[in-house]
Amino acid sequence: MPLKYKCPWCNYEHDNLINSLRIHVQKIHKKTAKELYDALNGPVPKCSCGCCEEPKFHGLKIGYSNFCWGHHSRINNNWGHNKVSLLKSQSTRREMWKNGEIVSWSKGLTKETDDRLRISGEKQTQTYLSHPERCEILSKRMRKNRLSGVIPSLYGKDHPNWKGGISSLSWYCHKKLFQLWKRPKFKNANWKCSLCGSEEDLCVHHDKEKMADIIRKFSKEFNYQGIKETVERKLAIADAVADYHISQNISGIVLCGECHKLEHPSLNFDPSRKCQT
Repeated sequence: MPLKYKCPWCNYEHDNLINSLRIHVQKIHKKTAKELYDALNGPVPKCSCGCCEEPKFHGLKIGYSNFCWGHHSRINNNWGHNKVSLLKSQSTRREMWKNGEIVSWSKGLTKETDDRLRISGEKQTQTYLSHPERCEILSKRMRKNRLSGVIPSLYGKDHPNWKGGISSLSWYCHKKLFQLWKRPKFKNANWKCSLCGSEEDLCVHHDKEKMADIIRKFSKEFNYQGIKETVERKLAIADAVADYHISQNISGIVLCGECHKLEHPSLNFDPSRKCQT
């Protein structure tokens, strides 16, 4: 007895040829082959690995894949659920990356020289910015991992932007002061300018003893030789400057960029440079 294919949306029937039914539903009902398959075969199946994602649809004759792309390896292997084997595999891959056995396809390429990299970057940016809730989740996760040490914070020669220790002494001093001296003052001022109440471009202004004089004082004590001095010497001076601020309870007030600029009328002062005090 010939097999009959009946349209789920009307009384149309056809013997044996499912393709004829597909043509009918596309022309008359404006339905896709996937919609026809789902109507004839019931609910859309889920990936067999248990992730509950929808696998790829291949056509009316084949239907859906059993797994999403790559998910078969989650259950169809001899070590996928063996924690020891997983850790060993991760370690092996790290060594292969380190030794150059595995190399990224984009190594040495830039968006200016390679269209694939440019297009890929543009797509990723659009996807990222179109999901603000996802951005917030990733931001919180990154912050948590930084603070917990899961993602290490790199300093000095270990940082990818290291250029031989040419950062100025002032930068090291201000960086050291932020958590120990500046942040408590920001918090006490409720993160607002003490004069106008603005919350933009905040900084801590040395209202009595100048920061430049303090740095100059300790530079002489440590016999500082200039911007190309060793990082160790810069860090030692920065530590001394920070200790001095705490032990002597150096006075400072929270100001926005514009109000801070008014405190330095004789200087070519740029309020956007938040580290100046």
